[in-house]
Amino acid sequence: MGYFPAIITKEDRVIVVLEKDLLETVWKMLLPRCSHVDEGLVYANSEGTLVFPVGGEGDIAKLLSGTPMPVLTQDQFEQLTASGKKPFKWASGLVGDDMSSSEFEETLRAAVEQCET
Repeated sequence: MGYFPAIITKEDRVIVVLEKDLLETVWKMLLPRCSHVDEGLVYANSEGTLVFPVGGEGDIAKLLSGTPMPVLTQDQFEQLTASGKKPFKWASGLVGDDMSSSEFEETLRAAVEQCET
């Protein structure tokens, strides 16, 4: 399982994938920036469409009472990319020395909006 701080623009949700090839394909569609692949343990439903990330606490009842993360499947990926548009972007709030000015400004605007709500 892999997930990274990038989102599906239309849905504003974090991208979670169970297949390494798909993770790499989505990753290559994002603007280049310093990043790396990491592995994580999850509990998934039998269809592999929802996952619960496992943290260090190991309390399964607490874990399963949380919000599941939907998995991006190959079929969903193909639907999202069929138009030729890039449906993915890095999540706001990630600050690094490899950000463009516009990405940094967007991150600041998003932070201000969160503070105002």
